Amino acid sequence: MSQKILKTEKTKFTLGHFTADEFGLLDLRNRPSDYLCNLRVANPQYWFIIVPTLEMLRAYLETPITITSGVRSIQHNKDVGGVPTSDHLKALAADIKFANFDALKFEAIKFLISLPTVRKVHLYSTFLHVSFDPTVKLDYDLPF
Repeated sequence: MSQKILKTEKTKFTLGHFTADEFGLLDLRNRPSDYLCNLRVANPQYWFIIVPTLEMLRAYLETPITITSGVRSIQHNKDVGGVPTSDHLKALAADIKFANFDALKFEAIKFLISLPTVRKVHLYSTFLHVSFDPTVKLDYDLPF
Protein backbone atom coordinates (compact mmCIF):
# COMPACT_ATOMS: atom_id res chain seq x y z
CA MET A 1 0.00 0.00 0.00
CA SER A 2 1.49 3.35 -0.98
CA GLN A 3 1.28 6.21 1.45
CA LYS A 4 0.21 9.62 0.25
CA ILE A 5 2.82 12.28 0.81
CA LEU A 6 0.23 14.96 1.53
CA LYS A 7 -2.85 14.21 3.58
CA THR A 8 -5.21 15.98 5.92
CA GLU A 9 -7.10 14.66 8.91
CA LYS A 10 -9.69 17.25 9.89
CA THR A 11 -7.41 20.14 10.90
CA LYS A 12 -4.13 18.21 11.08
CA PHE A 13 -2.04 18.53 7.94
CA THR A 14 0.76 15.99 7.52
CA LEU A 15 3.54 15.26 5.08
CA GLY A 16 4.23 11.54 5.38
CA HIS A 17 5.09 10.97 9.04
CA PHE A 18 5.78 14.68 9.56
CA THR A 19 3.41 17.45 10.56
CA ALA A 20 3.11 20.80 8.85
CA ASP A 21 4.10 22.41 12.13
CA GLU A 22 7.45 20.55 12.16
CA PHE A 23 8.27 22.00 8.75
CA GLY A 24 7.25 25.49 9.83
CA LEU A 25 4.40 25.54 7.33
CA LEU A 26 1.87 26.73 9.89
CA ASP A 27 3.88 29.95 10.11
CA LEU A 28 3.53 30.19 6.35
CA ARG A 29 -0.24 30.29 6.77
CA ASN A 30 -0.10 32.75 9.68
CA ARG A 31 2.45 35.18 8.20
CA PRO A 32 2.56 34.64 4.45
CA SER A 33 4.07 38.02 3.64
CA ASP A 34 7.28 36.97 5.43
CA TYR A 35 7.66 34.02 3.11
CA LEU A 36 6.22 34.80 -0.28
CA CYS A 37 9.26 36.61 -1.63
CA ASN A 38 11.42 33.57 -0.86
CA LEU A 39 9.08 30.65 -1.31
CA ARG A 40 6.81 31.61 -4.19
CA VAL A 41 4.00 30.05 -2.10
CA ALA A 42 6.03 27.07 -0.84
CA ASN A 43 8.75 25.33 -2.73
CA PRO A 44 7.46 22.13 -4.38
CA GLN A 45 10.74 20.41 -3.52
CA TYR A 46 9.39 20.08 0.01
CA TRP A 47 6.73 17.70 -1.19
CA PHE A 48 8.66 15.88 -3.92
CA ILE A 49 12.23 15.67 -2.63
CA ILE A 50 12.62 16.57 1.03
CA VAL A 51 9.70 14.64 2.49
CA PRO A 52 10.44 11.41 0.57
CA THR A 53 14.14 11.69 1.49
CA LEU A 54 13.34 12.03 5.19
CA GLU A 55 10.84 9.17 4.91
CA MET A 56 13.55 6.97 3.35
CA LEU A 57 15.97 7.96 6.11
CA ARG A 58 13.34 7.10 8.70
CA ALA A 59 12.90 3.64 7.16
CA TYR A 60 16.67 3.15 6.85
CA LEU A 61 17.33 4.03 10.50
CA GLU A 62 14.16 2.25 11.64
CA THR A 63 13.42 5.12 14.00
CA PRO A 64 11.17 8.19 13.94
CA ILE A 65 12.72 11.50 12.89
CA THR A 66 11.79 14.88 14.32
CA ILE A 67 12.19 18.03 12.26
CA THR A 68 13.37 20.74 14.62
CA SER A 69 13.52 23.48 11.98
CA GLY A 70 12.08 23.57 8.48
CA VAL A 71 10.82 26.58 6.57
CA ARG A 72 11.68 29.87 8.26
CA SER A 73 10.42 33.38 7.85
CA ILE A 74 13.05 36.10 7.59
CA GLN A 75 12.24 37.22 11.14
CA HIS A 76 12.32 33.71 12.58
CA ASN A 77 15.65 33.08 10.86
CA LYS A 78 17.06 36.21 12.51
CA ASP A 79 15.59 35.19 15.87
CA VAL A 80 17.35 31.81 15.81
CA GLY A 81 20.66 33.22 14.56
CA GLY A 82 20.37 31.83 11.04
CA VAL A 83 22.57 33.20 8.27
CA PRO A 84 20.90 35.61 5.80
CA THR A 85 21.41 33.08 2.97
CA SER A 86 19.92 30.16 4.91
CA ASP A 87 18.36 27.41 2.81
CA HIS A 88 15.57 27.34 5.41
CA LEU A 89 14.36 30.66 3.94
CA LYS A 90 13.93 28.98 0.55
CA ALA A 91 12.18 25.88 1.95
CA LEU A 92 15.23 23.83 0.98
CA ALA A 93 16.52 22.65 4.36
CA ALA A 94 15.54 20.73 7.45
CA ASP A 95 17.23 20.29 10.80
CA ILE A 96 16.50 16.81 12.11
CA LYS A 97 17.05 14.74 15.22
CA PHE A 98 16.10 11.22 16.19
CA ALA A 99 16.22 8.84 19.13
CA ASN A 100 19.64 7.37 19.86
CA PHE A 101 21.21 10.24 17.90
CA ASP A 102 24.80 9.59 19.00
CA ALA A 103 24.64 5.94 17.95
CA LEU A 104 22.86 6.52 14.63
CA LYS A 105 24.18 9.88 13.40
CA PHE A 106 26.96 8.43 11.25
CA GLU A 107 24.61 5.87 9.67
CA ALA A 108 22.24 8.75 8.88
CA ILE A 109 25.05 10.82 7.38
CA LYS A 110 26.29 7.90 5.29
CA PHE A 111 22.78 7.40 3.92
CA LEU A 112 22.14 11.09 3.24
CA ILE A 113 25.40 11.81 1.42
CA SER A 114 24.73 8.85 -0.87
CA LEU A 115 21.69 10.65 -2.30
CA PRO A 116 22.10 13.03 -5.25
CA THR A 117 19.37 15.36 -3.95
CA VAL A 118 21.20 16.09 -0.68
CA ARG A 119 23.62 18.98 -1.17
CA LYS A 120 24.69 19.80 2.40
CA VAL A 121 24.93 17.83 5.61
CA HIS A 122 26.22 19.58 8.71
CA LEU A 123 26.60 17.71 11.98
CA TYR A 124 25.83 19.54 15.23
CA SER A 125 25.91 18.10 18.74
CA THR A 126 22.20 17.23 18.85
CA PHE A 127 20.94 17.43 15.25
CA LEU A 128 21.79 17.26 11.55
CA HIS A 129 21.25 20.14 9.13
CA VAL A 130 20.29 18.76 5.71
CA SER A 131 20.01 21.00 2.64
CA PHE A 132 18.58 20.27 -0.77
CA ASP A 133 19.42 23.43 -2.72
CA PRO A 134 20.36 22.15 -6.21
CA THR A 135 22.21 25.38 -7.05
CA VAL A 136 24.96 24.96 -4.44
CA LYS A 137 28.09 22.85 -4.50
CA LEU A 138 28.30 19.82 -2.25
CA ASP A 139 29.06 20.83 1.33
CA TYR A 140 29.50 18.16 3.96
CA ASP A 141 30.73 19.80 7.18
CA LEU A 142 31.61 16.60 9.01
CA PRO A 143 34.26 15.61 11.57
CA PHE A 144 35.65 12.76 9.46
